[in-house]
Amino acid sequence: MAKNDERFHRGKWRDALRRKKGKGWFVGEFMKQKPRRTDLFELKYWENTVEDFTPHVMKTSCTIECTLILAGRVKGEIAGQPVDLSAGEYVVIAPGTPNAIPQKVIENAKGMTVKAPSIRVAKHIMGAGRRTHG
Repeated sequence: MAKNDERFHRGKWRDALRRKKGKGWFVGEFMKQKPRRTDLFELKYWENTVEDFTPHVMKTSCTIECTLILAGRVKGEIAGQPVDLSAGEYVVIAPGTPNAIPQKVIENAKGMTVKAPSIRVAKHIMGAGRRTHG
């Protein structure tokens, strides 16, 4: 296997699930080393089970977000509308749009989320008055 350097990085995206901080994220401004450290976009792989799931809270973000459902089924809310997403579907959320995806796992789910650009304090938890990453 070739050695990683600042020009490329080879890894296993499932390894990102094992990290305590930034669980699932493997590309973004918050990573330690280039080329995974970039402010152009951020990328996350996630897995959620029906039994062991913490619902996402309603938030807004100054970034565009795209979530792809690779397996399973989830429900949530975008701009006050209920959303039901199944394997093979995706949703693109414009900056500033209130959303909580997913709020509920209907069938064990796997997915990818892409946000652009990558900004540590992009997310605003509604009702909390604070900005966070994630």
